[in-house]
Amino acid sequence: MLEDVKFEGDFAKTKFAKNLFMYDKKNKDRMFLIIATHDCEFNMNLLTKHLAVGSGNLRGASAELMWETIGAKAGGVNIFAILNDTQNKVKLVLDQTLLTDFELVGFHPMQNDHTTAITRDDLKKIIDLGKHEPMLVDFTTLKSAPAGDA
Repeated sequence: MLEDVKFEGDFAKTKFAKNLFMYDKKNKDRMFLIIATHDCEFNMNLLTKHLAVGSGNLRGASAELMWETIGAKAGGVNIFAILNDTQNKVKLVLDQTLLTDFELVGFHPMQNDHTTAITRDDLKKIIDLGKHEPMLVDFTTLKSAPAGDA
């Protein structure tokens, strides 16, 4: 459980990230690697609308699709996997706070039984190396829908 993972010393203020690999079930070529702070709460309907995916069409990708597209196994999806998407099929959706509010960000390094911390500058380097222009999202705006807009 994430609450059991703790960094100490210089890494004590590391912000952990959660990672979702999803696709549009109506257009299976539209895939998304969504990375947000681990404690971020958001409304999936609002995220679906933000990504311009039809209502109810944003789905978690199969293990096979993850492996074929980003070379990650279930439980091992993370920012490093974007480097494996050399054909740039996946849209990187990134919580903007990971680039602005936290000096260190924690990820599972392609397997979920380990965690590593990287600096925000290194996060930017990985994005640049992967040649994926991120869609920066303020997930706080996706937290709750106005009344009657769910």
